[in-house]
Amino acid sequence: MKLLLLIVRRYPQRTLLTLICLVCAGLAEGVGISSLLPVIRVATRAPASAAASSTALERGLDTALAAVGLAPTTTTLFAIVFAGIALKAGLVLLANRQVGYAVAHVATTLRLQLIEALLRTRWAYFVHKSVGAIANSVAMEAQAAADAYLHATTVWALLAQCLVFAAISCLVSWRATLGALVVGSVITALLNRLVRASRKSGRRQTVRIRQLLARLTDTLQAVKPLKAMAREPLIAPVLEGETRRLNHSLEREVMARAYLEAFQDPLIMVFLAVALYVGLGMLAMPFADVVILVFLCARIVGDLGKVQKSMQRLAVKESAYWAVEDLIREARGAVEVGTGTHPARFTREIRIEQVSFAHDAAPVLRGADMVIPAGSLTVVTGPSGSGKTTLVDLIVGLLQPQAGEVRVDDVPLREIAAHDWRTQIGYVPQETLMLHQSVAQNVTLGDPSVPPADVHEALCAAGASEFVAALPDGVDTIVGERGLRLSGGQRQRLALARALVRKPTLLVLDEATTALDPATEREICATLRALRGAVTLVAICHHGHLIDVADLVYRVDDGRIVLVRGALAGRRDAARG
Repeated sequence: MKLLLLIVRRYPQRTLLTLICLVCAGLAEGVGISSLLPVIRVATRAPASAAASSTALERGLDTALAAVGLAPTTTTLFAIVFAGIALKAGLVLLANRQVGYAVAHVATTLRLQLIEALLRTRWAYFVHKSVGAIANSVAMEAQAAADAYLHATTVWALLAQCLVFAAISCLVSWRATLGALVVGSVITALLNRLVRASRKSGRRQTVRIRQLLARLTDTLQAVKPLKAMAREPLIAPVLEGETRRLNHSLEREVMARAYLEAFQDPLIMVFLAVALYVGLGMLAMPFADVVILVFLCARIVGDLGKVQKSMQRLAVKESAYWAVEDLIREARGAVEVGTGTHPARFTREIRIEQVSFAHDAAPVLRGADMVIPAGSLTVVTGPSGSGKTTLVDLIVGLLQPQAGEVRVDDVPLREIAAHDWRTQIGYVPQETLMLHQSVAQNVTLGDPSVPPADVHEALCAAGASEFVAALPDGVDTIVGERGLRLSGGQRQRLALARALVRKPTLLVLDEATTALDPATEREICATLRALRGAVTLVAICHHGHLIDVADLVYRVDDGRIVLVRGALAGRRDAARG
């Protein structure tokens, strides 16, 4: 019920228009059905002229026909029946179209809200989130949420039609109408436990599908080493276990739906049989009145049964709606708050001053100091887990120091507009992101504002122009899933070209040459050395040729940053002497 009310508040215009169309459709059908009553009287040779034997429904119909100058002939009555059917069909079509548009709108809106919220969150938020779970929310849960909207709208529509038919039925016999409503409510109450079971099953399905896709995504990303070491049999039981638990929830939903189908229809048929017996046998009502009354009451009870079926489907799907809403709310709560307004200008140096940072209460940096002169090639080394990547994240602004200050040309980084600062940064990670697109699209990331000349210039600067020219379609060659059609060195050069295409002032390489063979590493180091002066380079590496050609070499260890080699180290040694 909470979701039903939420639907009305969030989409009032579409919901109101849909309900108006369906109510009018019910009225049209009711008028058509009303016209059958005198026809049935004539067909059964029942007296239709006596006022005492006619119902309020017939008298109202006669009055309406007389007001427009029509006689209640069989031809006229059948024409009204057919007109009511045609009008109902048109109104239902209009209502269904509105519902269809709204369903698509709900899914699209949720996806866009979730994507927008995720892209605005701070970097630390993604450290604790599963990529597979997020992808599942965007793809499947958003669609399931839209289906929940469809079922919620169906519930409102059926309830509206029940009221219309109840109003028409009251004109024939209000006692019979009240009895139909009571019977329908009793049947709904008796079978409501199945709806609760479906809701519980739906919640479990949402959780277990997330868990399954999270594990599956992680497995597929590492499928090559798993197969290379014949370890896939170790992963299969985990995925099978998640799948079987999901299957168990699906089975419970199927059983609840099957029980509802099995018990609901027989109960309705029993009610109709009892209604016929009471109307014809015990109350001795005219046959025509009983036929129309039973039909109307059958529609009321049947629509109430459909309401319960829609409620059951809604109960299964609504957990996905709340799951997406919770994820959107969680992402918005982790939004990256940028308080800086100062324009980003980097012409002299980046200075780390007494910076401390901890991950989940585990200290990484303690009172660290560091200077990166503009135009230099600065290398940061240190053992794994010492805090090298954390240091780079602080420089980029993805993390904020818990003590101390990061300064760019003497301006605290927290006072600089984050987006303005990052537009001046090129970033090359160890694990390169390659899209299943062309070389050009991988370099520009689909940015239409980047001209082809800039793409060519970036490929040349990254030393990638020769191998790209040798590809079958040049820059239009599709690189394959995760760039598997290219070698590791070629992928690294494309990642470097992507970082350079926007002409950054700061180029950050996070262990970008670690996985390369020595020859390829030397080539890329030569490329980077040629960039020195035109751009400031900060590279993280454990060993290799970059250290040999660096202007400054810092070592991160035990939370401290030590200058190992460079002009600054020379000056400090001279000062000590």
